[in-house]
Amino acid sequence: MGFIKMFQKMRNELSNWASYNICFSKAALFISGLVFSHSFVEKAFFSVLISFVTSSWETYHLPKAAAIVNAQEGVSILFALVIAYVADEWLGRFKVVGYTTAAFITGLVMLCFHTGSSGTFYMALLLVTVGKGGRSPTLEAFLRDQFSQNPNSETEELERAEARQQFWWRTAWFLGALFPIVTSSFLSLKQTVMISSIITGAASLAFLLGIRCYSKEPPRSNIRLQMNNPRSLLRLVPLWMMFLVYCLVESAGSTFFLEQSDYLEDGIGKGFRIPLTFFVVITSLTKFTTSQLVDFIITSKFWKENQARRAFVIRNAMGMVVSFLCCIAAWRVEVRRLKLINEYGVSDSEIERIPMNILWLTPQFVLLGFTGGLVEEGMRGSFYNLVPESMRLYELPFNKMVMGMGKIVSVVIIFVFREWFGETSGESQLDRYFLMLGVMSIGSLPFLTVFAYAFYWNYTAPQGQEDNLVEMEEGLAQGIAGSDEPLGDPSSETDNEATRGIEPLTRESSGQISEKGYLFSEGDSMATRPSPWNRVRESLRNRSFGPNSRSFN
Repeated sequence: MGFIKMFQKMRNELSNWASYNICFSKAALFISGLVFSHSFVEKAFFSVLISFVTSSWETYHLPKAAAIVNAQEGVSILFALVIAYVADEWLGRFKVVGYTTAAFITGLVMLCFHTGSSGTFYMALLLVTVGKGGRSPTLEAFLRDQFSQNPNSETEELERAEARQQFWWRTAWFLGALFPIVTSSFLSLKQTVMISSIITGAASLAFLLGIRCYSKEPPRSNIRLQMNNPRSLLRLVPLWMMFLVYCLVESAGSTFFLEQSDYLEDGIGKGFRIPLTFFVVITSLTKFTTSQLVDFIITSKFWKENQARRAFVIRNAMGMVVSFLCCIAAWRVEVRRLKLINEYGVSDSEIERIPMNILWLTPQFVLLGFTGGLVEEGMRGSFYNLVPESMRLYELPFNKMVMGMGKIVSVVIIFVFREWFGETSGESQLDRYFLMLGVMSIGSLPFLTVFAYAFYWNYTAPQGQEDNLVEMEEGLAQGIAGSDEPLGDPSSETDNEATRGIEPLTRESSGQISEKGYLFSEGDSMATRPSPWNRVRESLRNRSFGPNSRSFN
């Protein structure tokens, strides 16, 4: 009987979860095709872009190829911020998704026919970078619009729409990431780009066929946000400097880690080849698992405000320790690889492989995933806990801007230490570069410890947050002076022309702690915390840079 009751309870819970998260939508079905194509191209092409660059050029020049890949990644992050702003303020998300998708397809087709390092190649790379920038948060926000057609809906309805959007997005993204593992083992990179063009073109055609099904939110050019107390961002500078070090390691993971596969045996058994996308998927899976597991631990153990803030600082520190281990693992593998290359004289003979299997690279990619799961989510939580409540909407732009700058900085470092890099990976001294990154990772810990104790450990939320919120609400009220759309709750009894439904503030409403330990976090239950800030948050939820727009896949 006990087993039957447990089975019935699990069945009821599963049924409730399905009814809450799963909802069929024709519009979401058409949009999911684009999500699938972007995921496929990301894992099959962008994740191994450096291999495509070095294999398609007549003259192999490793540092130049790495600089191009890092610059492309950094620019795409910055483009995403600009494109999302343009979509929200001027053109609308549907038009921006259409324009960026057209640029994406054009760039992929041009890459299929380019030869060597030419103007066509750089133009094609620019177009696919623009297309990639339009993926998230703009495409993700457009998908969310299909489940929340009324931005002034109740909180519970908005959270249900968010959950359904995430279900469609994650399902399509997972399927798109799964196919490259199968196809990459028997397709060349040129063929992969061609297949990517076909898939993206078919998905774009399906997207246009569903034009009558979409809910198109108009741009909101009159909504203005005021950033109060910007000096509080100075507390984040030490963490951002540490984040830049992580970005350098992550940039090496998408370039030099992959180039270490040169001259290694990539086969297992008879006829089965291990593609480079295998390591990309391993890194992504490890990052996701680590992030969810550590979030659960923080949620379970650290529920007080100071404990939550300290937990995120410790999480960042742990991330840099794992980053150090990742660099040391890459350094040891590279030392062995270069030793075998010199012993067998690969560059001076017809020998193309050394007796070293490509699976030697697995530990460093796993550690890279651990590092990302700790540091990226740690930076997000630290931002929420160290800035006033009125500024927490700016977490995504600020942290992503720092990540984009980190990619650009990696380009500068490559040219500063260009004597370490030869024409090929076999002629380079990548072991020195990895060792330098390891020293920078472990060297950031004393720096972080000193500043953490000085700025974060005993830091308490600033008094007068209510004044900050009042200023922001006044800015929102001014912003809707020329807009027909109310920003507050139209059913509120306190509604008037000055505030449009924004309730008066009370001291009891500030400084609430969410379930995950943030003062304000993604996925927390706002229905149980009737703070006036939640009114503002609900009004802004339909913007690309709202508090739940975080996925930069």
